[in-house]
Amino acid sequence: MGWLRDALKELKAGRAAEVRPTGGPLRGRIEGGQQVTISPIAAHEISADDVVLVRWKDNPMLFIVRGVRDDDIAVGDTLTSTPLGWVPRDGVIGKVTKVQPLPEGYVVKPKSRTITFGLDTPNDYGPERVLHALGVQPLDASARSATTTAAAQVLFLPSFHPECCVTVDLRDYAPTVTLVTMRTSLWNWWCHQMQRDRGNLGPNEQPPPSPERWEERAVITTEGLAALRAELSLSDPPTESDAKVVTLDGMTVHAQYRDEVGHTMDFGGIIDSSDPRQRTFLLPIYRLACDLLHDSHSVKVLENIRGYLDLGLPVKWIEGSLPTIRIFGSLSSSDGQALRSAFMRLPEDGPLLVDMSNFHNMGTLLYPVFKHVLRRRGHIAWCATGHAKDQLKEIGVPCSAVFDDRVNAAMALGFPAVTEDPTT
Repeated sequence: MGWLRDALKELKAGRAAEVRPTGGPLRGRIEGGQQVTISPIAAHEISADDVVLVRWKDNPMLFIVRGVRDDDIAVGDTLTSTPLGWVPRDGVIGKVTKVQPLPEGYVVKPKSRTITFGLDTPNDYGPERVLHALGVQPLDASARSATTTAAAQVLFLPSFHPECCVTVDLRDYAPTVTLVTMRTSLWNWWCHQMQRDRGNLGPNEQPPPSPERWEERAVITTEGLAALRAELSLSDPPTESDAKVVTLDGMTVHAQYRDEVGHTMDFGGIIDSSDPRQRTFLLPIYRLACDLLHDSHSVKVLENIRGYLDLGLPVKWIEGSLPTIRIFGSLSSSDGQALRSAFMRLPEDGPLLVDMSNFHNMGTLLYPVFKHVLRRRGHIAWCATGHAKDQLKEIGVPCSAVFDDRVNAAMALGFPAVTEDPTT
């Protein structure tokens, strides 16, 4: 690798090297192609959470220092908080002393990978095991590092959807928001494996897909960071004793905040949705993730979480060349009036895309409300799958107007440029 050759040459001469590492073992700390400065360092100056260039199995590689002891250091990457192994201190070639900020609004290309997950007993399921499976380091794990920055983290453990963690790095330069989740609920997947091992499943019962890790990250703008800090309530944070009351509707939340000097506040356990202090910490972080993370899978994950947060009607109006209303999650009969008001604001004519690609179900009492949309003068294309498609058929939507994806639905309306990005 050219960057590695250049770095070794400069460090051997006792000079700092400015290079752009490729690859992704330190995503979240250093993105592929991001410029960094690697400087010579004495072995005794190495501390936990440093990023170092070290000889690993005879090959120089960048790692995070996960721990130090006597003449050895533990090294790891950002895919897991567990050290990969120990190496001698004198195997360290240099330390990353500067990371060039990414441009504002930069979005890291999402990545996914299959992982393994297991529990000895159901009682082992909890924030620590889930974070470990997600490859996310708790904020208090590096609280004593000399390079600590302020950060906030919320782990969502919903009953009926995959677990996900949103971490916000509140540093002044290149602050980021990161979503890490699974395409399959770890809890549901493990329960299925346990029932299978006990012989409690029928021969034709299909297992859920193996857990696959998903990550997306974006850089927060200067204005966005200022707005988040102003909105984030930390003056009177919820305490652990406050937290162990009731869940948000069908969901447990584990939250942490770490300040600039490494002090952490753990809201851990079960969060009370009626506590305004908790909501003023959780909701700003959730909304920031929704604003900046636009990959279709990330959007669906965050929309599913919204259903547990009691944030009102699950409907979005998306401006653009093709007017689009996105309906997601589930609707109950109590949503009738709000849904009727949302539909009344739709334009009476012209093309319209009704995106229900992440919609699960509704009460049949809402069918007449949907029929109001069918009386529009303009052409309508619907995007839906599974049970949502069946319900549209029951409402009276022609099968020829229902499509499995946004692209084909938009093409039917004469808009071939529409992508699968549900936010555009």
